[in-house]
Amino acid sequence: MFPLVLAATLAKIATAAIEPKKKTDQPKYSPGSKAPASGIYACADCKTKRTVSKGRRLPPCHSAWIVIEQTT
Repeated sequence: MFPLVLAATLAKIATAAIEPKKKTDQPKYSPGSKAPASGIYACADCKTKRTVSKGRRLPPCHSAWIVIEQTT
């Protein structure tokens, strides 16, 4: 029984190392809200990219915006 548990544990560790990590920790900003920082934002659905200055409103799009590259 012990080798079976050990094999299952090793298989779980191997699959965790192979699978790419998901980017779920990025905050999403709704269209029309003010940009918290200057940078390049991308739509979460259609991957449209826009450069927005800090304090300006995010343009309308299909869903929420995520920060791709922050400049300030």
